[in-house]
Amino acid sequence: MKGTENRKNKKAQEEVFGFVIIVLIVMIIGLVFFAFSLRKAEIIEPKQYELDDLLQAMLSYTTDCAIGGSEKSIRELARECHNSPTRKCDNNLIACDVLNEELDSMLEKFLEQNIARAYVHGYELNISNSRQVSYITGGELTGNYIGSSRPIPTLPDQDIKVNLRFYLSKGEPAV
Repeated sequence: MKGTENRKNKKAQEEVFGFVIIVLIVMIIGLVFFAFSLRKAEIIEPKQYELDDLLQAMLSYTTDCAIGGSEKSIRELARECHNSPTRKCDNNLIACDVLNEELDSMLEKFLEQNIARAYVHGYELNISNSRQVSYITGGELTGNYIGSSRPIPTLPDQDIKVNLRFYLSKGEPAV
């Protein structure tokens, strides 16, 4: 009788050991899937410093609008539009229209990039102080956003404020 009892105990131990191995394998597979899901959540989402750099680069961009023979940057055009909204470029285009077209084009090109499109579903660019110089929007302006702001010095205590906001998609990339 003792021999059959030992065989039963041994068989039960083997079954428990097999069950433990199966549980360990399932746990390892689960951890691998969990690690991959964490990596996907860490894919390049826009960071504050990147938005600051983008805004600085946009303001430094030289346009085709020349005034007095000198091509103007976005920053300089914003000043021109603030001081004289009807000011014309040497090619007879209105400087404020050139400013708005250039800014809109820059933002659209930025959002055409796959990385940006995956996380940004809307943007808002506002250039103003006591009055509106330029206001450009695109996409959905809802949900969480990251923003950046830069002053453009004009006269003492009258800086023009440039505010850029990117509205971020939740979970699934925006299409």
